[in-house]
Amino acid sequence: MPLSLMDKDSQTRRVGHTLDVLGRLKSGVEIAEVRADMQTIAARLAQIYPATNRNIGVLLNPLREQLVGLIVLYFLVIFVSSRSKSI
Repeated sequence: MPLSLMDKDSQTRRVGHTLDVLGRLKSGVEIAEVRADMQTIAARLAQIYPATNRNIGVLLNPLREQLVGLIVLYFLVIFVSSRSKSI
């Protein structure tokens, strides 16, 4: 949900720390760079707002990994369990 669609109270309270964002990396920028930048921002927010941001971090995952990762894991579990039953 876009932040602009949230009610004003939800926009200004510093309690909801889950925010899913979809973005695209600029050509030539590595995800490691972006992770480092986002961790720097999170650390600065923790300094400014220690009561609410002290143990809050940032997690960046490639979209393919986010969408496909669990499916691969499920198939792997099914495959391994089916192989162990046939032995």
